[in-house]
Amino acid sequence: MAIQPAHNICPLCKESAREQSSGFLRYFECQRCGDFDVDQLSGNTLYYHEQAHRFSGFTREETESDKDPVRLRQKNFNIILQQLPEDDDLETKCLKLLLHVLRKSAHLGAVVNLRGLLDYPITYSRNVDEFEFIVDEVVARGLLRTVGTAAEMGAHSVVLTTAGRNAVSRKSFAESSDAFVAMWFHPKLNSVYLDGIEPAIRDTGYNPIKVDNLHFLTKIDEKIVELIRACRFVVADFTGNRGGVYFEAGLAMAWEKPVIWLCRRSRISRVHFDTRQFNHIAWDTPMDLRRQLVDRIRNTIGGR
Repeated sequence: MAIQPAHNICPLCKESAREQSSGFLRYFECQRCGDFDVDQLSGNTLYYHEQAHRFSGFTREETESDKDPVRLRQKNFNIILQQLPEDDDLETKCLKLLLHVLRKSAHLGAVVNLRGLLDYPITYSRNVDEFEFIVDEVVARGLLRTVGTAAEMGAHSVVLTTAGRNAVSRKSFAESSDAFVAMWFHPKLNSVYLDGIEPAIRDTGYNPIKVDNLHFLTKIDEKIVELIRACRFVVADFTGNRGGVYFEAGLAMAWEKPVIWLCRRSRISRVHFDTRQFNHIAWDTPMDLRRQLVDRIRNTIGGR
């Protein structure tokens, strides 16, 4: 029979943490794992969960992003895990480290202190040894520069280099294969996506991402920002002249992401004047759109 975790012990990292209880709910503030709450049963399960370190990385990242404390419940464990880096995903773990240093950098050239004993969850690592390996890898790539001498295991003072900043902004560790799709979520456009946009993106070797097809726990606008920041390019269809599509295309342009502009031919005159000068694919049918979109992707973005 499993032993019940002690009070004031974080169920994710098994180290001391501040805990408050209210009925069956337990609220944790942990130096390693950040802020989160669990019910009694979920907390007991997490204490012995083989993927607890990945949940730890998630709750720490959400806390550092100033989001509301994560609610960890058994019913959402699998949904959360599907969104997190796998244990062998070195590139994403390196990127998580760079993002952490960038968040902590008050200015260019700022020195950021890393303490492996407290900070290993920021890279979704199992322990300090793995964290140390990731830091060494990022330094070897010239994306971080160390300052001074480590005073303890896993402790580093680092500066984000210009190359490191560029790697964060362009996600150049491994170029994304995702194409974010911005369009009106109306049933009459379902076939446009299913028979036109989605297969065209797949035909060119990319992965279509449409936010209403995903499971996630954050606010939808936060998820849209996250997906656009991480994607390779955006496909934006202005049929319906929806304000959200303009916002998403503009956000992509601000981050220097390529935008492929689409609109049903009969509606092209309704596109806003400020964006009408962009080279839109004017389509008549989903099959026509598929053919044109494949051609546009291959000749501007390049196939994979």
